[in-house]
Amino acid sequence: MSGDSVSQPCVMRDIQYPGRSVVMATGAMVATRQPMATATALQILRSGGNAMDAAVAASATLCVIEPLSTGIGGDCFLLYHEAATGELHALNGSGRATGYATPDEVCAYGMTTVPERGILSVTVPGVVDAWQTVVERFGSYDFGTLLKPAIDYAENGFAALSHRSLPAPGKNMRSCFGSMLTVHEHSCRMARHLWRVHGITFRILRVLCD
Repeated sequence: MSGDSVSQPCVMRDIQYPGRSVVMATGAMVATRQPMATATALQILRSGGNAMDAAVAASATLCVIEPLSTGIGGDCFLLYHEAATGELHALNGSGRATGYATPDEVCAYGMTTVPERGILSVTVPGVVDAWQTVVERFGSYDFGTLLKPAIDYAENGFAALSHRSLPAPGKNMRSCFGSMLTVHEHSCRMARHLWRVHGITFRILRVLCD
């Protein structure tokens, strides 16, 4: 994403079918897995934000509308080309091990490597710190402003675009997300049903915004 102006894409396709759209623009371009996140990024660009502002706003929105693929409790990896200097910046926003997960502690459990599963493999989520780091260095908007679109979707609800967006809340989903998701208007197996996110994701975004 770059540039000072935003042009509408010239070709659209049915997002229910796999494949890639042909998109051309003269000012800026945004690509995400969900049209609502793309629209959020474009809104930030149109209002005067830069590419980093748009990327963070879109990422936060995806944490709300597609928690099965990305989440506020996850990590963040970023490559950013700074047009003003021509420099390429990389950020490793992966979570760090907890303070007590020392090599000695792991060995005390009879292990020589960090296990793939279990409490010893849990890391502190790195995405929020990564967002704040890049916004403070490269962004033009304050952090709270960039989180407001995601908070609005969480609080007021959003339409599930398809069965791939958010599946019907079965046993496995409820065990993972608990009360994070509230379903309205019957089942979300069909498109266009309203979802609200009133759990921990919403509360964390609110705290960060304030």
